Amino acid sequence: MFRHWFVAHRSLVLTIVGGAVITALVTAFAITSTGFTAQQLNLNDSSVWVVNGAQQAIGRANTTVRQLNSVVSTTGSDLDVLQTSSTIMLVDNADSKLQIVDPATSTVTQTVPLPPNQPQVFLSKNMVVIVAAATGQVWMTPIQLISTYSSQSVPTLSLGPNVVASMDSNGVMFVYSPSAKRVDRIEPDTSQVVVGTDTLSLPVRNTFSLTSVDGQWAVLDATTSRVYVAGASATLR
Repeated sequence: MFRHWFVAHRSLVLTIVGGAVITALVTAFAITSTGFTAQQLNLNDSSVWVVNGAQQAIGRANTTVRQLNSVVSTTGSDLDVLQTSSTIMLVDNADSKLQIVDPATSTVTQTVPLPPNQPQVFLSKNMVVIVAAATGQVWMTPIQLISTYSSQSVPTLSLGPNVVASMDSNGVMFVYSPSAKRVDRIEPDTSQVVVGTDTLSLPVRNTFSLTSVDGQWAVLDATTSRVYVAGASATLR
């Protein structure tokens, strides 16, 4: 995964994107607990929701005492968890569904079907953003209305096939479309349109990953082992 690459090559990335960016990336990706892997860290809280696909569960880990204080079971093994101060969402990639978790009772209160085309789910302060990576369709739905979401509805944006996407902790989203040869910036909490674009022309058949932090993006071309940021690139070999 791209996050593992960042940890392994942090010295190189440091020269490209700067110390503050790589520090934030490594911090966000480093926490693990008893086989559970952190998906998103709230740095203003002593707890973080973590996943364990082997145990088909997510758990709330108290980072101060390094213990789990609640567990929510599910049916799939390919899991992600999304967290804000008041919203917890479990993404079951195997069963293509989104589950809303009540942290007070550690129970699933709602289940929402996801689109079939390699869905990804992102959570900003006010919005749930669902991306069908294979088609490039993007749906933006207010958190309180997510139970009404349908993949049959008209997408908010269509950005081209085989996209990769990322959202930073401030809710700024980036989507790279190899066919459109651009990285689009989207700010779902303030607008439902593309608010900025960087050109990035790479072979469409290559394999890409995208990550972002503090409003900066980085695209890894796994086929050529080359990383790209706005205005710069470097080969890893």
